[in-house]
Amino acid sequence: MRILPLLLAALSLPACNGVGKSCTEIGCSSSVTVRFDGDLADGSYTVELAEADRPPSTCLVVMEGGQAEPASDCELQVAMVDGALEASLFGAPTELVVGLVSIGGDTVVDAFLSPSYETFQPNGDDCPPTCQQAFETVQIPATG
Repeated sequence: MRILPLLLAALSLPACNGVGKSCTEIGCSSSVTVRFDGDLADGSYTVELAEADRPPSTCLVVMEGGQAEPASDCELQVAMVDGALEASLFGAPTELVVGLVSIGGDTVVDAFLSPSYETFQPNGDDCPPTCQQAFETVQIPATG
């Protein structure tokens, strides 16, 4: 679970669930993370995440030797995590369009997701902020 380290850090700080108690000020942002599960050949890819009926947020990523190098002007947070490409979009869309396109123009992944969000309150149940976080996986089809 991706929020576990944040949750453990939050639990080590004073809680804030009663009169006379003060809340810590750990921040959070609502987001959805998509894991692209499977092998990606070396090359350049465009990752696209979009709320339905909106233009996509994109990131050009160069894959080489199992590592991902995102371009400096990415609109997404992209990283390799445990051997798989992951991309995060801030916000909590109810419908998400996911695309992974090679620079040669081949569509590797084209998916439509309805993310399942979990509520996350890093400062305790009675303390702001409240964020929504989702983690979804799409399978990269095996190639030939």
